[in-house]
Amino acid sequence: MRDLEAIHAALALAKSPVSVHGARNEPLPGGMTFLLEIAAGDSQAVEEACRATGRSSETVRSAASFFVEQVLVSQGCESYRTLGADSSAPSAQLRRHMAFLLKWSHPDLIAGARAGKGIDRSVFANRVTQAWEQLKTEERRTVYNRAAAIQSDAKPRAHQPSKTAPHKATKSRRQRSGHRRRSLVMYPLLQEGLLARFLRLVRGLRK
Repeated sequence: MRDLEAIHAALALAKSPVSVHGARNEPLPGGMTFLLEIAAGDSQAVEEACRATGRSSETVRSAASFFVEQVLVSQGCESYRTLGADSSAPSAQLRRHMAFLLKWSHPDLIAGARAGKGIDRSVFANRVTQAWEQLKTEERRTVYNRAAAIQSDAKPRAHQPSKTAPHKATKSRRQRSGHRRRSLVMYPLLQEGLLARFLRLVRGLRK
């Protein structure tokens, strides 16, 4: 039984392209091999996807291709993700995915390429090749994993505000507010005292 999680994710992304940014930051769904087979134009995989989803072959292939382009081989993706896998994937799976992706990026599989509509996936093919070169042997994978771990540790952590700061700030505002209230109460009393002394002085002068 095929894992359909990836093709369903691709169909959902094609329906709502604004979700691309979130999809790029989420772990890859299961069934990536099946998705890459569809994107590469494997007729049996496409037929299975059509039966499982009730969509046309054009729809499932277009959705799979859009997912690959936006989530796997977009600029800045790390090498495992570019090959549609994670760091635990065996080398045989990485090689197989690389082959599907290179087939997907071949001009003969791109609608409109022969008609001269300017569609060019060569940049994606280059990214796939570069990712494979970084991970093709165990030694290179070790070097890549170590560099990725160092880079991850070097990323600055978000500043966490102090939990006591709001309490202190609230207390300070309360103190200032209380001081203002006392001043407003005392000011008329002081004024009243001055006025009373002034009236007594005037009355004394009249006597």
